[in-house]
Amino acid sequence: DPYVIMGVPTYEWEGYTDEEIYAWIMAYYGTFYITDFIFEGNVSGTFSGMDPNTEYTFVAFGYEAGIRTTDTMVRATATTLPAGDPADCTFDFQVEVGATTIYADITPSDGAHYYYWMAYPANYTADDVKANIKEVVDEWYYGDFAEFAYWELSQGATSGEVSGLSPNSPYKLAAVIMNNHTGDYLADVVFGDTFYTTGVTYSDATITLHHNKYFDGDQIAAEGGEEYADYMGWAVLPISISYTGDVSEYYYSVFQYSEGMEDPGQYDDSIFYASLLDNGIWYYEAMDFALYWDTDFLLVGLVIDFDGNYSHLYREKIHLTKEGASPAS
Repeated sequence: DPYVIMGVPTYEWEGYTDEEIYAWIMAYYGTFYITDFIFEGNVSGTFSGMDPNTEYTFVAFGYEAGIRTTDTMVRATATTLPAGDPADCTFDFQVEVGATTIYADITPSDGAHYYYWMAYPANYTADDVKANIKEVVDEWYYGDFAEFAYWELSQGATSGEVSGLSPNSPYKLAAVIMNNHTGDYLADVVFGDTFYTTGVTYSDATITLHHNKYFDGDQIAAEGGEEYADYMGWAVLPISISYTGDVSEYYYSVFQYSEGMEDPGQYDDSIFYASLLDNGIWYYEAMDFALYWDTDFLLVGLVIDFDGNYSHLYREKIHLTKEGASPAS
């Protein structure tokens, strides 16, 4: 018969009856997420992601289709060992290098600590790393450190991929131990050795960005009503894409133009990779862009083939004026 096994720090359930624990579990996990803790038959395994030097309470009870099927819960407690001094923790970094992506294995000497790791340009300092972490918390997680800690902090040995790097460029891995509740730094940033990404092997695949007219956002808003009010004041440029070859992924975007950006000799393709992969359009093959009037922009597109090779970028400089806008109707 199916049953649930799970554990939490004892203080979460201090003094709770079986009924109160079950109500807490269902309120916290619901009938969907509780499925991660359902087992049948004899099982063995490891609980991870636990705080050091903390008593945990574990429960087991019958459960099926949203119903608790046993009258009582089996309970057990255990206390995790204290962590060592964070300052004494070392990291072993192993990296497999590509042109724009690296695969890393990180192993701390003390698996109890939570830490953040990432690949950084080789000239980054500890302050640069901490500034980047703050930026990730603020911009990716809207200042919610608990969400950041859940998704980004590691404990024990881990591995992962970092993409959007520049070819033929120096980087180094870094890790820093953090308090997973407060975000405090518990030790210095630890850096690995400098490594260089490889050169790019370009794909034969191509991408083209298509557009044949653009519109005055004021006219669209006036004729379309409140639904299109956000278009007021903008030039609206519909863009669609087409591609050739063995394409696994596509990305495209619009960049504010600087002199020479359309020339790969002045602005290498790799300069655009991180922005395209992080912020480019990858989910629709057609998109309306709201752009400033009388401003130079650069249209940029990229495709990646099934071998992970990048195409040469599509680049096109554009300049939109009200005089050139097409009627919206």
